Amino acid sequence: GGGGEGGAGNPCGYDFVRHFNAFSPYTSSLALEYGNTVWDEESDVTEPTVPAVWCMDLWENVAALGCGNGQVEAWSINNNGALLFSLNMVSVGVTVIAVNSHGIVCGHMDGSLHLIGHNGHAMRRVQAHSRPISCMRCVRDLVVTGSYDTRLAVHRLPDLVCVRKVSLHSGCISSLVIEQPNAQGCLSACSKGLVCYWELNSGKCVHDFGEVGVAALQVESMDNHFVALYATGSVRIWQKTSGALVHYLEMCGTCHCFTVVERKFLAFPEESRLVVYSVERGVRCFVRDLNSGSRDAVLLRHLAYLGDGKVVCATGRLLHIVQIKAKLE
Repeated sequence: GGGGEGGAGNPCGYDFVRHFNAFSPYTSSLALEYGNTVWDEESDVTEPTVPAVWCMDLWENVAALGCGNGQVEAWSINNNGALLFSLNMVSVGVTVIAVNSHGIVCGHMDGSLHLIGHNGHAMRRVQAHSRPISCMRCVRDLVVTGSYDTRLAVHRLPDLVCVRKVSLHSGCISSLVIEQPNAQGCLSACSKGLVCYWELNSGKCVHDFGEVGVAALQVESMDNHFVALYATGSVRIWQKTSGALVHYLEMCGTCHCFTVVERKFLAFPEESRLVVYSVERGVRCFVRDLNSGSRDAVLLRHLAYLGDGKVVCATGRLLHIVQIKAKLE
């Protein structure tokens, strides 16, 4: 790896240019599909000279990158984007990565789980799964992983001792989230559409919301509700305590992600539109078309909530910041 330099001509502040010419899938699930792509000699896309970035996480002043060749990099956010260290423990792609007070936790396509110290030293390695790790969440001294082997695993930090294995799904684990703030339960989903809520300390299933025959792409736990988005664009919202379905929403077929706003609202990308729904009422309360007044067609790809009523919308080459707070009050 090599560090880049920020400057007055760089609007981002830091220049990680060595990665920019490499093919980088949008998500780790796409990374699994495209990981063995071989480019045709006549293709306009050349063989990358540096590894493609498959996943990233931020913690305090550190940006951790997981690359398609198994390399893990740590960059300083404050020190002019300097590379802190680069480590390649296994030669298969990093599909998930997280940084916390224990160090850098990363999962690979071979199902292995690693802990790297903040000084760049490899500290622990375990074989968490038999197939690629597709999703991961860390909370306090626990790391929860889901895999293409259909199983979930709970490991303890920092020694990566396996606390339990959980078998609730018949499809590849596609999404999981740990309930906040008490971190007593976990919501998980799979490629068959089954969404389950289970206890972290026992592995017991509390709610089984049933298979729907289409992949669940993303799940979230809110104050009083569980939310799941499916590959067809449908959204189901359940009441936490009873597990009863309270709202069913239909998004467009291109909707593949959402973000939680102020713990009360859900923001979705619908082609060129940012659409916000109230969780309590299940109704649309805000719409902004980012294609309005633009010559080029806009397709929203990713969303993130910044706080203070601001949603970041990525359209591939551009980022839009939409202020929605006044509309929600």
